[in-house]
Amino acid sequence: MPIYIYKEILIKNVMEFHFYQLPFNKTYLRLEDQFRIELFDKAKNNFSSYNQLAKKLKCCSLSLLNWKNGKTAIPTVMIISLFRIINEKEFNLKNLEEKITELMSGRKSKKNGSIGKSINCQFPLKISPKLARILAHIMGDGTININWYFNTIYFNKQIELINEVECDLREIFGDVKLNINKGKDEVYYMNIPSIIGMILYHWFGDFSSEKIKVPKLILNSDLNTQSKFLQGIFDDEGTLDIRYKTIRFGSKSKNLANSCCLLLKNFGIKPTNVYKIKYITRINKLKGFMYNFGITNKRGINIFNERIGFNHIKKKDLLNNFCNSKI
Repeated sequence: MPIYIYKEILIKNVMEFHFYQLPFNKTYLRLEDQFRIELFDKAKNNFSSYNQLAKKLKCCSLSLLNWKNGKTAIPTVMIISLFRIINEKEFNLKNLEEKITELMSGRKSKKNGSIGKSINCQFPLKISPKLARILAHIMGDGTININWYFNTIYFNKQIELINEVECDLREIFGDVKLNINKGKDEVYYMNIPSIIGMILYHWFGDFSSEKIKVPKLILNSDLNTQSKFLQGIFDDEGTLDIRYKTIRFGSKSKNLANSCCLLLKNFGIKPTNVYKIKYITRINKLKGFMYNFGITNKRGINIFNERIGFNHIKKKDLLNNFCNSKI
């Protein structure tokens, strides 16, 4: 059965994410030793030498031997080509997924190429509360630049939130390498391996600020998962206005604001209607619109504090003090 047809048959449960849902031409793999060596040896049995196999794959023989010996990561497209040459049932995408030790993004041109930082999680990935919170933070104060090989960054002034995202990423994606720096504007930023951005994009869709919304997978998840998503998005996009006794939410995306209202209603919280306001940026004087709503009644604010809450230190303390007050 052709690989591309087999791939479509395997993708059934959208609550899970498999590595083969990523574009083969942008991913590289490291495999368990025994499976990797057997893969190349079986493919070579169809040719007189590794040089002949390299010609068939349109690669240099040195690269082929480095892949076989585990010295360098293997382009997924090459593994698919080896599967087609071997043409045996045991060499399929499902078994391959179980043999992955590292997965990374990469690109190859005629002259050169590059490979990003790796993750070593087990596939398939599944919807979970911490994954939902990662998703919310990337939607709130993060970015996935699909025009630059899925360059993924998370920004925040609160180091506690940076550390929280770091811990969540390591729990979901393994012992990933994350670079945390501080800009001149006192904002921390964390560079996240592009393979993670690629996974999130192909699983949940476009992350551009005007198009983001709560994914259907989160809307249909359990309340614990929904709670962590709301916590992450309100940590980034929410504020507590003590003067007006209101928890406010603001986003450039009308869809995100509306879908967050739907999630809140699952907890018995009745937010205001979403309303549109103009804004002008301080530095560049750029004009735009924000879509806001609020939680204005004490009961709703108490439920928010008990079931969702803030992890942003200042917001968390303000909310606790407000809920514990007699006003």
